[in-house]
Amino acid sequence: MELITNPANFIVAGVFVVLSLIIFEKKRGFILIIALTSGIALNDAICHHFFKPLIARQRPCHTIDINQPDRRCSQNFSFPSNHAGNSFTAATLLSLRFPFVSIPAYGLATAVGVSRIHLGLHYPLDILGGAVFGGFMGWVFFYLYRKTISAAQL
Repeated sequence: MELITNPANFIVAGVFVVLSLIIFEKKRGFILIIALTSGIALNDAICHHFFKPLIARQRPCHTIDINQPDRRCSQNFSFPSNHAGNSFTAATLLSLRFPFVSIPAYGLATAVGVSRIHLGLHYPLDILGGAVFGGFMGWVFFYLYRKTISAAQL
């Protein structure tokens, strides 16, 4: 679970996706990369700076005795999960553009969410909230991607 929750472990996969988009999709791929990074960044900012302080839900690792030594519990609030939100933003956007990646994309996003629960960093509702908002952000940025492609006549 530690492996799947650490974003640094996805650098190689991210580089592969970026290179594949640039090589095979050319200008559309570059625009999709901008949509992906913008969608994830905006999702992360809204969840962290708006929803978390507004809802102010403590993390389970602060409220429940979790028998996991050396587990570092963030001092930020719990709802919604940024990890889940960011993962579902990417999964939704990529799945809308490339339907054949839906199962692995949503499977990976779900695994990230489950890892956060397993590690005692989030409650299930935190994951669900992040997934729903992330899915919404993925849809919004896919819509913007399509509008950009259409306007640029690519």
